[in-house]
Parts: sequence; structure tokens; C-alpha cells
Amino acid sequence: MKRTNITFILFIILGIFIFPNTISAACKTAIATITSNKYSTSVGSQITVSIKTQNISGVLDVTSSDSSIFTGGGRIVVNSSNPNKTVTFTAKKAGTVSIILKPTDVSIYGDGCESYYTTNKSINVTSYVPRALASDNYLSSLSVDGVELAPSFDKDTDSYIVDLEPGTTSISINAEKANKYASVSGTGKFSVQEGNNELDVVVTAENGSKRTYHITAVVKEYDPINVKIGNSEYTVVRKLSELTKPEHYENTTAEIDGNNIPGFYNEKTGYTLVGLKDVTGVVKLYIYNKQTYKPYLSLEFNKMNLVILEANSENLPKGFMQDEITINNEKVTCYTNQELGITLLFGKSLVTGETSFYEFENSDFTVQKFNLSAYDKLNGVIDMYSYIILGLGGLTLLILLCLIISIVNNKRKLKYKQTEIEKTMNIDINQIEKTTKKDKKLEKLRKQKEMKKTEKHKKNNSEEDKEDDMFYL
Repeated sequence: MKRTNITFILFIILGIFIFPNTISAACKTAIATITSNKYSTSVGSQITVSIKTQNISGVLDVTSSDSSIFTGGGRIVVNSSNPNKTVTFTAKKAGTVSIILKPTDVSIYGDGCESYYTTNKSINVTSYVPRALASDNYLSSLSVDGVELAPSFDKDTDSYIVDLEPGTTSISINAEKANKYASVSGTGKFSVQEGNNELDVVVTAENGSKRTYHITAVVKEYDPINVKIGNSEYTVVRKLSELTKPEHYENTTAEIDGNNIPGFYNEKTGYTLVGLKDVTGVVKLYIYNKQTYKPYLSLEFNKMNLVILEANSENLPKGFMQDEITINNEKVTCYTNQELGITLLFGKSLVTGETSFYEFENSDFTVQKFNLSAYDKLNGVIDMYSYIILGLGGLTLLILLCLIISIVNNKRKLKYKQTEIEKTMNIDINQIEKTTKKDKKLEKLRKQKEMKKTEKHKKNNSEEDKEDDMFYL
């Protein structure tokens, strides 16, 4: 009896631990996962949702819990050949939703397995209204260690100069961006050398727009050669690397204050050019001759290269006045005739060495030599005709004046003769006029009396005729 009970109990234990495992071993492990390439995106953008499965086959629905926020998804079919699928959703407005993976008639693989996969899976995704990219590309501060910027920093000022002591080999530039989303480049420690050193600090806004702040770091020379022209102060440039050789010139040296200074020479013009640097660090070429300096300006027109000079006022062509125009951002002295609409430049050709006036045409930026002799001849002809016209006009006025004088004299003579006749005949014109008026008045009275007499006579005759008629009656 005891042995039978023990055997029965062993069968029950085996049934509990072995038999169920034998049944489940017939069904493989079912897996389904859902993921997204982005869990937060801006309105109007898309996300891609990936579904990966293992050991299941059937239909899965992938949907949004709120289609007004995220729309898309749909029904997918998975099996052993295509276990993985992707669907897309589009963010329509800001908010958070659940992307739900719901099995519909999905079975699990396995020989003799009759189980179904019914587990829902979900992930949360969020959409937001994108912020406009910042366009602020300004600096809030800019400085160079140990020196002052000139001018003082202002976010709207793009160019600065710093003066550095002789022997300075490096500087440190500091800058702070005005907008936290911007980026700044060009700060830190930089090597410098004697002369001008050009350095840029670039601010890039979040939207990509850039602003450049330019710093000219001027390392001063030891024992500089100072020059004063008018009210402006300059220093002589002693490094050839700071100069640009003009066309038609050759390298040379000029002795200034016992120093050999690099410069340029043109055989045709005989000019020697040296560089002068102003207080802002700008270098320009000047014509040097025996400790005198004149600004050098060379302009190229239709293959004609001219050194622009100033003409003496006594040499100006007739009718032209000194003026100023801007050519290639340079202010140039010129000479204009407003009536003729002609602009002249005075200069020396770098090719021929000839000094002359040249007519400048701004519309096509060309010059040609001004024919001064022909212009003078034309002026001579114009002057001659002007004199002729003036002479004829003067003659006409003289004749007219003579006629007027003659008429006036004739009137005076007539009046004089009339006076003499009156004196000779002893006739008082005024008395004659009075007598004439009196005679006219007497004649009028006489006629009036005769008219009254005639009327009276007629009246008397009429009365007599009436009496005779009565008598006969």
C-alpha cells in the first residue's frame, strides 16, 4: 500500500515538472518590440517607428493615441520571411501621444503550437513648435589684453586699431557673444610682428549669418622716422613687405635721415615712391624728392596709366575751373567746364613720361589726351566772332543814339524858331486864343437873338392871319 502511494506521488511530481515543459517546448519564444528614430520632433516633421518581431506571424496595427497630434502608421503583416517593418508618423501640432503596437490574429511559431501572441506594446513621442533660429551675430564685448581699442568698442563698429609697443610678439583677443546661440571664432592668443597685423573675430548667428570684427594690431618700430605733412603725422615705412609695387616701377632705395628706405622708381617720370603710414596704420605711397613728400595717385584708363598731378591755375585752359571727383574710391582733383560738359585730369604718363591735360569720360571710364592747341584756336575763333558781334552791337547803339540826339535837336530848333517868330510879329498867342473865344461867344449870342426875332415875327404873322379870317366870316 505504501509503495503504491509513493509511486503515485512520483508520477504527480513528474507531471508537474516535466509534462508542462514538454508542452511549452513545442511553442517558440515570441518577441515583438517597437522603437522610434526620434522621440521628440518639431511640428511638420516625421518620425520613423520600427517594429521587430521574432517567432510570430500575423497582422499588427500600429496607431497613434491622438491622430490630431501625430498622424500615420497603419496595419503591417509580419512572418518568418519579413519579421521587421517600419511605419512613419507626421507631427501635426504640439503634444505627446502613445504609438501603440496591437497584435491582430498573431500566432506563435512551433510544431503543434496553438498559442497566439496578444501583448500590446507602446512608446511615447512628443512634438513641439520649433523656435525661430536666432539671427543675432553681434558681440557684447571685445578687448585685447593690455591695450585699448581705438575707437572704444561698440557692437555696431566693425573695425578697430590697437597700438603695440616695439618688440611685441603676441597678443590675446577676448570676445563675448551677445546671443547664447551664436558662435565666435578668432579669439585667443596670436603672434604679431612689427608693422600692421590684420586679425578678424567672426560671429556666426544660429541661422548662419556672419559678422566680422576687424582688428589692426600695429607693432611700433624702434626709432621710427616721423614725417609731418600739413596737419597730419606719418611714419616712413621701412619694410618692403608692407608695400605694393605699382606697375611700371622698379625696386629702389631712398636715403632718408641716413637710413636706406625701400621704394620704387620709374625712369619715364623720374619719380621715386616711398611708403608713409598714418596714425591709423594705413600705408600709402608718396612721391619723395629731397625731404619733400607729395601724395601719389596713379589711375589706369583704357591701358593708359597716369600719375595724377595738380595744375597751376595760370596754366588752366580758358573756361575751366578746379573741381573734385571720386574715381576708384579716391578723391581726384579735376578741372571742369560746365558749359561744355568737359572734365579734365592733369597728369604724367607712366609710359611716355609726358605731362598734359587728359579728357576724362566717366560713362566708360576712359581718358584721351586733350588737344589744348585746337581748343585754344577754337576759343580764338569764338573770341573773334564775339568781338565782331560786340562791335556790331556797339555800332547799332551808336547809330540809334545819334538818331535820338538828332530828333531832340530838331525839336529844340523848331521851338526856338517859333519863339523868334512870335517875338518878331509881337503876337501874344494867349491873347489871340482869348479873343477867339470871345468872338465865338458873341457870335453865339447874335445867332440866338436872330432866332428869337424870327420866331416872334412868325407868331405875329399867324395872329394877323387869324384876324383876317374872322373878318371875312
